[in-house]
Amino acid sequence: NEATKLVKQIHQVGGKAYPVQADISKSEDVKRMFSTARKQFGPIGHVVHGAAIRSLVRPFNMLTWDDMAKQLDIQVKGAFHCFKEVLPDMLKSGTGTIVVLGSIAVDNVPPAQQTDYVVAKAALTSLVKCLAVEYGPKGIRLNLVAPGMTRTEMIASLPDKAKMMTKMQTPFRKLAEPDEIAEAIAFLIGPGSKHITGETLRVCGGAMMI
Repeated sequence: NEATKLVKQIHQVGGKAYPVQADISKSEDVKRMFSTARKQFGPIGHVVHGAAIRSLVRPFNMLTWDDMAKQLDIQVKGAFHCFKEVLPDMLKSGTGTIVVLGSIAVDNVPPAQQTDYVVAKAALTSLVKCLAVEYGPKGIRLNLVAPGMTRTEMIASLPDKAKMMTKMQTPFRKLAEPDEIAEAIAFLIGPGSKHITGETLRVCGGAMMI
């Protein structure tokens, strides 16, 4: 599967990786996932939370609370479980970084009929800020990377017209590439960002300027 392919690619360039399947909306799965990670790599020092599902792109009067809950369970509840599990390791070492994938959709006028997705991202953003305040004195940093539209499977079903409009509204006149998002995440994990916490790093080609 895709995870196994990625692990193989990481090994080929000299990195270390180990695939673990988990439903992060379930605390027992998260405990098992991080237990496996500790066995393979030792105490947890860095975490990237990027789990999300596609928006239903559905008008509000057709949304059910179950629809909303699916987004909140994966994005917010999933982050909650992950943070609970790794913070003891970070507190023990007196250092640690957590990077969360947000979205520029929460910054200004949100996209129409994506209430489920945008509300989850907004809640996730607030959670990161709250914990950045609480755990900053302990040496732990939490930040967000907020991409604009990025060439991933999540936008595969969008009409070409929507993608073109986004490109034309972006100063760089292009969509983001996954490796550009990954490089921003690597920066927030690395030493070059050691005095940054509670921030949202927007990687959107200038589509959002705040």
